[in-house]
Amino acid sequence: MDLRKIIQPASVALALMASSFTPGVVRADIEGVVVHFNAGMTPPSPLRLRNAEKQGREPRQFPAEKLKGYLYKSKSNEAGIVLAPGCLGVKQFHHAWARRLADWGYTALIVDSAGSRGMNQNCAGEHLLGFREAALDRRVYDVFGAHEFLTTGKGVNPKRIALMGWGYADTLAAVLETGVQRFFNASFAAAVAYYPSCRTAPTGRFVAPLLLLIGAKDDWSTARGCEKMKNTGLGGPSVIEMIVYADAHHGFDDPEIKKITIHPNVWNANKVPNKGATLLYNKQASSDSRQRVKAFLNNKL
Repeated sequence: MDLRKIIQPASVALALMASSFTPGVVRADIEGVVVHFNAGMTPPSPLRLRNAEKQGREPRQFPAEKLKGYLYKSKSNEAGIVLAPGCLGVKQFHHAWARRLADWGYTALIVDSAGSRGMNQNCAGEHLLGFREAALDRRVYDVFGAHEFLTTGKGVNPKRIALMGWGYADTLAAVLETGVQRFFNASFAAAVAYYPSCRTAPTGRFVAPLLLLIGAKDDWSTARGCEKMKNTGLGGPSVIEMIVYADAHHGFDDPEIKKITIHPNVWNANKVPNKGATLLYNKQASSDSRQRVKAFLNNKL
């Protein structure tokens, strides 16, 4: 299958948008503030409950991890977006996204998973253990903690919170039908995933509408892997809208990556040996994706 056929012409996406919207323009007067909150915690499993009952005690509660984030409040503060940066950490374009979302009317919270754990990045290499723990196991708890913070701490409507993530697996895991979301009372109304690791969600069945944006030249999170996931999940509880940009690489929406950038030591399950990834900004793909994200969020929230 030619994945390049999936993308619609940019003119079609433009027709979806209000004429007053100018891609890339962000209000400079919207500022973020540093906030602290706890990672989410699931209730005790049935096994832990039974064991505690047999021993005549309360089930053990594990302390929640302390997290740092950046909050950008909108004027309405009725709907919210949790932003989950990739393993390279929080970058300037994430802050630009948060300002943009606040300008659109969404209170935005950037979750600093790597920085909260004392790392600038955790893409493997010298931080292999940190990558496995923070990326594959614990980050999904981070985004549910952010959801609770927006709901109980900042008054955002819990039914109008979406998740937006880059790379990693936590964005898909947080809305996966068989994922950890089953153990939380909270849920995300929608999810936007920029070049996610689709091999971690092979069933392709999600409990919330998903917008997936990826480049055909991505050698870190492959478009073919995401297409396979999407086809496997046909008929699932929620629709997957997948956009593949023919000439785009991983990181196509980060303006700081102005030339081909090779990260030789990052963990990459799609290569043998499992190392190395290519990143490059693509202005056209980035602009088109912003338009699609706005239309998607307007429709779902």
